[in-house]
Amino acid sequence: MDFSIENYTHIQNTQCIVPVQAFITYRNININGDQEYVIAKHEFDRNTKDEFVLGDAKLLSLKEQHEIANIILNKKSQNNQNELIQENILALYADGLSWFIKAKKWTMRFNIGGKVRVFKIPMPPHVVSIKGHDIRLYAVKKNTRPTKSTPLYVSPIPNVYQNNKLCSGSVSFPKSASQRDIPDIEQGIFTTVNTHSHTQSIKGIKLKKHVNFLVTLQDKDHFSVQKMIPIGKNLGEVV
Repeated sequence: MDFSIENYTHIQNTQCIVPVQAFITYRNININGDQEYVIAKHEFDRNTKDEFVLGDAKLLSLKEQHEIANIILNKKSQNNQNELIQENILALYADGLSWFIKAKKWTMRFNIGGKVRVFKIPMPPHVVSIKGHDIRLYAVKKNTRPTKSTPLYVSPIPNVYQNNKLCSGSVSFPKSASQRDIPDIEQGIFTTVNTHSHTQSIKGIKLKKHVNFLVTLQDKDHFSVQKMIPIGKNLGEVV
């Protein structure tokens, strides 16, 4: 069933959930005498008493029924461009989205002494928030899907400014990103060359020693959460 929110000003501006449409499964006997199930869509109407009543049924095509079944069963389409919302998605916007990245070791590139060197560096879990061309990164401590009350920390990625905005440099990120763009965006964030650090993001490590410290982690499996610096905000305040 699909719902919407309506305001009722005569009840102290109360917001109420009202039904919009419903999908109902019917058991039917076809002309061959075989039992089959069909799905119909019903719109909701209002009677003279302003009560919601179920409207006439509109039978769905076989393709539409399959799509509804996939949504109910939480299955993804084989076509990645039409897949359902991924479980790591935290929010969707008209011009972007926010998602969660679990902790892992990334192939990271640093400009050291004028030469680009490559290391496998463990990074803490991250939240990426994109609105238009604006990309912001936040680190979190727990490797589980964050909630609105989850505290945020400064990302230890060197290419992040003090305001948590990513310095994209020469990397071209898509405008109005969608979940199809996530793999490419993550590669651009974590694997592009880090020329220098923009803000202190690791406890006890000076800005000039930031990259050197990250390099020392190449033999580690995890980034120490004790080194993370809080930004004083929760996820619900930025997403």
